[in-house]
Amino acid sequence: MRKENVTRQFSFHIVFTSAALTLLLSSNAAYAIHKCILNGSITYSDMPCPANANVLPFTPSISPPNDPAAAKQRYLSDLQQLKKIEQQKEKEETQQKREALILINENKQARDKKFKCKDLDLKRKIAKQQRDKPQSKRKNKNNEQTEIRVQQAENNYQYFCKTE
Repeated sequence: MRKENVTRQFSFHIVFTSAALTLLLSSNAAYAIHKCILNGSITYSDMPCPANANVLPFTPSISPPNDPAAAKQRYLSDLQQLKKIEQQKEKEETQQKREALILINENKQARDKKFKCKDLDLKRKIAKQQRDKPQSKRKNKNNEQTEIRVQQAENNYQYFCKTE
């Protein structure tokens, strides 16, 4: 009876081991990638290449996860690359914000200049109208002051509003 138990246990271990090996080997085959040239184009598949296709060797570019040291090194390398990308993105966003602020400031300055020029042009026109208005009682001193105001208004307008 003991011999039967040992034989049963031994056969159970053999069946279990062979089933586990079959499962492991079949799972590796499920992850196999086949690279084929079919009708002039390269295709990748988990199925073997058709008979009329050229088979190309496929080598994955990522190291298998069986090596923990390599996986950790890859993780650290990816983490450094991610930090660099994030820093570059932050720099670009900061630069875009600066450029936007500069543009906003330039638009504000242009708008302010436009309003200032309208105001100076109005003052210039008013000064010219006062000068050209006929007044029989105006004295020479008033005429000189009016002419000075017209000249100042014209100079201010030319200085702030005329671009060369």
